[in-house]
Amino acid sequence: MSQGKRGRPKKDPNKRTPPIEIEQARIKVAEKKRTAKYKKLQLYYYFTIGCEYLDSSILAD
Repeated sequence: MSQGKRGRPKKDPNKRTPPIEIEQARIKVAEKKRTAKYKKLQLYYYFTIGCEYLDSSILAD
């Protein structure tokens, strides 16, 4: 391991890991994207195939 300016060992750039907060934020964003896709699929289903299973009073509004 080589030394930096102040005598501290330099960190290997290949071994760097993102801070935990960033990793958790990525997980939250991925979770939101999955949820959004699922909700879009639900709406697509209800407006196409599932339309006949819905109560007719809902469609009248």
